[in-house]
Amino acid sequence: MKKLKNIILIIVGLIVVYYAYDYFKTSSTPVVSEEAKATKETFEKSLREKKNANDYNLEETIRIVHGLENAKEYVNSSSEYLQYLSKQDYSKVAPDVIEAKKKLIPLLNKLQKAEKRLEDSSNLWETFSVVSNIMADEGSTIALKASLSGGLDPSMATELISGSKKLFNMVAENNKINDDLKNIISDVEEDYLKYSIEFYPIYLKYMKEWDKVCLIRDNAYLSIHQGNINSALISLDRSLEINETDSESLIMKAFCHLYKYQNSYDKNPENLRHSNLETAKSLIDRYLNLYPDRSAPALLLLGSYHFLKGNESKAINFYNQSSVEYPKQANLLLDMLNSYKQRSYLRKTAEGMYIVELYKSMMQGFGFFSPNFQKSLIAYNEGDYEESKEEIIRHFFRRGNQGIYDFLISDMNHFEAYLPESFNMIFEEKSFFNLIAETTMFSSDKLNIKIENNSDININNVRVFLCVHFTDMYKSDYEVFKVENTINTIPAYSTADFGDLEIDFNLYGKQKSLDEDIVTARAIILTDDLIAWVDEKDFKIIKAKEAYKNNTDLETVNRYLSKQNLNDSQLKYEIVNNSIIEINEKYIGTDEIKLFIPRKIINFNPIFSINELNTVEGLKPDRVKLNGSYVELTFLKNIPEDKKIDFYINTEKFIINWEFEFTNDNKFINSDFKYM
Repeated sequence: MKKLKNIILIIVGLIVVYYAYDYFKTSSTPVVSEEAKATKETFEKSLREKKNANDYNLEETIRIVHGLENAKEYVNSSSEYLQYLSKQDYSKVAPDVIEAKKKLIPLLNKLQKAEKRLEDSSNLWETFSVVSNIMADEGSTIALKASLSGGLDPSMATELISGSKKLFNMVAENNKINDDLKNIISDVEEDYLKYSIEFYPIYLKYMKEWDKVCLIRDNAYLSIHQGNINSALISLDRSLEINETDSESLIMKAFCHLYKYQNSYDKNPENLRHSNLETAKSLIDRYLNLYPDRSAPALLLLGSYHFLKGNESKAINFYNQSSVEYPKQANLLLDMLNSYKQRSYLRKTAEGMYIVELYKSMMQGFGFFSPNFQKSLIAYNEGDYEESKEEIIRHFFRRGNQGIYDFLISDMNHFEAYLPESFNMIFEEKSFFNLIAETTMFSSDKLNIKIENNSDININNVRVFLCVHFTDMYKSDYEVFKVENTINTIPAYSTADFGDLEIDFNLYGKQKSLDEDIVTARAIILTDDLIAWVDEKDFKIIKAKEAYKNNTDLETVNRYLSKQNLNDSQLKYEIVNNSIIEINEKYIGTDEIKLFIPRKIINFNPIFSINELNTVEGLKPDRVKLNGSYVELTFLKNIPEDKKIDFYINTEKFIINWEFEFTNDNKFINSDFKYM
């Protein structure tokens, strides 16, 4: 279907091109547009300034190559694309790449002349973009194949030419297109094929160099993940030998030296520890000198440098500056992501996912590289949980405004793991909110998104990010979609409809279906003063059932309860002595058992059941709501003759089993309370 859609676009565009054909035929002396002249001058100026063929930066060359391809999707005409080409900085780009890109100018100039003669020229550019993108994909595939096999051989060049001809012939052989139009097809094909044949061998040459850097740097990332910092430094030095100005290697090498300083108090003499600190500072300064327009991650490390030196106020100043720069520099910092997209296989393994996550965390400012995380950690260690909490909220507010949501789930987990008390303070009522994500009746590519509020509070200015785990993804991998609608208020005991969200996602060349390919959907809600998970009811139950696999001892329970200033005896007393039971026996239909459990239990995100949750007999409440000092549970269950209830409070960390009897006047007796 996708190929058919592309062919249709090509046909439509070529019909438009037909009306410009006479102009193409009769123009014996091509008229060069101002945009084409400016682009040519930009290219030639860069070439004149080159000292020799080796006067280039490998990283910048790859960044520009992928950036120019990517830009076709974001402009609307050849005029706009020529303007984009003319405004780029090619001073660090390899000269043969610039020479190859110059070959595009006559073709773009030709398309531009046609655009000026047409009232609606959008189809013309869309057609060119589709054709060139298909050719670029084909060229990249052949380049990768050549890289893996040791070089480009004549059969691969033939394959590129054959693929091009096949693409254009599919249109040319269509009986609905006349002979003149077929001539134009041939004209466009020949121009673009000439460019492709010259460009892709050059592209391969630099991609082979870049692949070497990536392979070595990937090894460094994995060594960092395993805590082997010395091994990481060896790999980073090798990477910098190949490309001495590689930005990622400079940043990660500085990070490693800061890590070694912080974690070697008892292992190394003071002069060696100090050497690590100053080496990190030297690398940070070098990076800032080379990449002032991509300074955010280096400013964060500079903040950490000053913090380790004992200057907290100076550290916070640099963290604040980094926070300001990340949103401004988001697009520049992520330019190299196109190179990571070329290596889509990284998403197929846990190790590959870690490499991508570490890269993105540096470039987007999350995880360790979040300035707000660093400031939150400082406040947390000083016991200021309120300020720590506020920094967490500021972090996610900044990420939301950057419009980049990759690894949002692992980012949430990072804060929850390192700053649990601060994180849990943000939204104690979160377990009383439910996500409802359902396919729409009239569209197979849309999900209707609702948030159900079973609490007694209102939340305001609510934004939702839907996190979807598709088939073929690694177990912790999710794709994040921002729900467009923001809702002013979700009142207590209400359900808010955020409207339909279109899901268009392709993984490893396969379009994902909402009906067949969604494994799990989760949501993150963000307001002015809170950030929290909101899950579907079934997902919460699955997570709660996992606790039955563990035999949790009382010491572990108390370690967890202590974070809420409780112990096992205090929580038991609170539940047994302050809970309330109400019985509604019915002559017709099922009886109702109402339990009112003290509100304090909400800190543990509980799921309630009569009988064990992970058994067939496990009965979930028909209604759950937060109501003042209590959690109000309504079970539809006939009253047992012995008036015994086997009640469970299920959390991810521990399970409470409370077996009790009740009297005719609704009093608890013969209570047996235990932790599992």
